Amino acid sequence: MPQTIVEKIAQAHLTDGPNRPLRVGDFVSIRPSHVMTHDNTSAVMSKFRSIGAKQIYDPKQLVFALDHDIQNHDAGSTGSISTLPVPGLGINS
Repeated sequence: MPQTIVEKIAQAHLTDGPNRPLRVGDFVSIRPSHVMTHDNTSAVMSKFRSIGAKQIYDPKQLVFALDHDIQNHDAGSTGSISTLPVPGLGINS
């Protein structure tokens, strides 16, 4: 049976898994090219810090999608967005 598009993508980024074409039910480890989060990033970052995380492994992987509060302009609503770190730009990092 040919691989699905998801199986082909996972196979291309495989770091650990079976030494054969992937199929439904396989357990795999992958290294994604990008990791996406949205404007709850501050809450996520505080959780990582609480478990001892000190730094981001590869800042080039990060993609931030400001999809909830981007339309707000008052200081109360934009507070969490204004504290987001911007790796590589030195903004709040």
